[in-house]
Amino acid sequence: MLDRLTDEAWGIETLGWDDFYDSQLTPKERRRFQPARIVEAYRKRFLVHTGKEVFWSIARGSMFHKASDPTELPAVGDWALVEHIDGHEHARLWRILDRRSALIRQAAGERTRAQMIAANLDHIFVVTSMNQEFSERRIERYMSLASESGAEVTVILNKSDLTSKAQRHSFIELAREAAPEARVLALSMVSDDGHKALDALIQPKQTIGLIGSSGVGKSTIVNHLYGTGLQATGEVREVDDRGRHTTTARQLIVLSSGALLLDTPGMRELGLWQVDERDMEAFSDVAEIASRCKFRDCKHLTEVGCAVQEAVANHEISAQRVASWQKLDEEITLQRARQEEALRIKHKRSNARRRK
Repeated sequence: MLDRLTDEAWGIETLGWDDFYDSQLTPKERRRFQPARIVEAYRKRFLVHTGKEVFWSIARGSMFHKASDPTELPAVGDWALVEHIDGHEHARLWRILDRRSALIRQAAGERTRAQMIAANLDHIFVVTSMNQEFSERRIERYMSLASESGAEVTVILNKSDLTSKAQRHSFIELAREAAPEARVLALSMVSDDGHKALDALIQPKQTIGLIGSSGVGKSTIVNHLYGTGLQATGEVREVDDRGRHTTTARQLIVLSSGALLLDTPGMRELGLWQVDERDMEAFSDVAEIASRCKFRDCKHLTEVGCAVQEAVANHEISAQRVASWQKLDEEITLQRARQEEALRIKHKRSNARRRK
């Protein structure tokens, strides 16, 4: 990855720099600092790209002391202001600029801790495969996560060569039902299926992120877009059709087209964090039907005048999709309660320290 970055001087605009970020700099900051994009992140150490050079930078300690939430810390994809200091091996990362978009999840194994996956994505590919790994419910969960980010979303059904024509059509229809607001693309890295359509989505200066479970072929897609064996890949096991998990670090990769690609490790525990109206965008079709219910507090079970149950009976929408929508709504309510409880405990501890 570093070979491509260091061999090419792309220019800062190619990395996605535009007026949105430029307008955030003060005259003093323009004189003192250099804008750069974070391409790799390791705790307090960050690899940054200025469009002309790549180097390591260390974040100021105060950034971590002042951050009230992990999402306020630098992440892959962020634009930052950096400063070279005489006598120091690494540059100093001074501050991160406001984000255009943010891919955030609940950290694996945690109840109230948010985790930044990537910042400033323009397009998110939700990748799954046409085999035993395929799950409508999983696509819905990834769509909820992606919809929160503010980026455009495309669902990629990989490994289409493993299916018959009829099976392929069925997978596509199921994916469209699970993600009605997104583009659905069938793809095979073995044949030429979907290659032209995929390449057409890769636009210069655009940042693309890949999310999906382990073994669905994200690294193979990265290799195709990059044009060489950049990421290690694993053979699919015949027993369960799953590839070995191969990606170990989030990386922002500059493609020869001038687009940028972010590959992330498979997320084994997918949890939502932001709890506002955007969380349900993946189920906008169900929500629209629910708005026609006779009673505003309809639970969509056995109530008279329930438009949702009527739509299920008329095969306008599946009962499974309604169940997923209701489950997600319950999880959002529970997550909001957990956040409120965490905030209450935090304030209680803060007050106790002040009284000492």
